[in-house]
Amino acid sequence: MMLHILGALLLPLCGWLAGDAIQARTVQHLAALQKCLALLERIRQEVAFRRADLQQLYAELCREGILESGARCLQEAPPPEGLTREEQQCFRTCMSGLGRAEAQRECEQLDYYRARLQALQQTAEHAAGGRPVCPANWALQPGWQWRCCSSEFGNLGGNNADGN
Repeated sequence: MMLHILGALLLPLCGWLAGDAIQARTVQHLAALQKCLALLERIRQEVAFRRADLQQLYAELCREGILESGARCLQEAPPPEGLTREEQQCFRTCMSGLGRAEAQRECEQLDYYRARLQALQQTAEHAAGGRPVCPANWALQPGWQWRCCSSEFGNLGGNNADGN
């Protein structure tokens, strides 16, 4: 009997922890994609407007903390942590092609890879949007009633997000 009660108490806790881990991984993935897109936009601006030397640009990005200084040059910069294999490959291909064409062609290449990464980001956001709301959005209210803190559910069992 005691094991049944213990199991009944641990089951929601384990479910909450698993949901929280999935949510954290999704947030990290979307943040890595956003960081990658911002980096490509910054490189594009530098190439288009200042025609910056890529070695100087790499040093500047490392100084600002946008990139880690582990690579020898911008073309060998590692992708941000948290990307899928497909996204990492897209990033590596984009970076490895830098510095081999004139500025206009470089910008076109950066625009192409930014569009690919944006499409991958939209796919990831759509997939994340299809999941149930993170269990952290649920709270046990006084009187042992479950109350949803997310507006997605509206009125759930007479207990809505407004507290009415």
